[in-house]
Amino acid sequence: MKTKLSILLILLSFTFTSCDSDDDNGYSSKAEIIVFENNNPKPGVVVHMFPSHRGPGSTFYRPQNSQREVVTNNEGMAVFLLREAFDLEIVDLQTTIYFAVFDNNANAIGETAITIEKGETITTSINL
Repeated sequence: MKTKLSILLILLSFTFTSCDSDDDNGYSSKAEIIVFENNNPKPGVVVHMFPSHRGPGSTFYRPQNSQREVVTNNEGMAVFLLREAFDLEIVDLQTTIYFAVFDNNANAIGETAITIEKGETITTSINL
């Protein structure tokens, strides 16, 4: 009887652990930022992400204060995987996030903003 119960418990544990989505890894939304220079996608550019309270106009809108940085891939795209508890507003349904590219003197040379909800994927661009 103990053996059957043990087997049943093992099978149930596999069932419950396999219900989790393997590809979400805690991320609920995605922002895809494509950087263009002269209408061509620009690989190798660092894109900085800022929460709304550190956006343009704040003293924290500097590269060193960004919440996250992602380098654009060969297609000029920087993909930001957003976690509900850390990157998205918990109380509000929508979250505004700012993205910027800076020059060597920490001046913003391209920027954009998105308003995103849990579960959304938004693609936008920054033109340099």
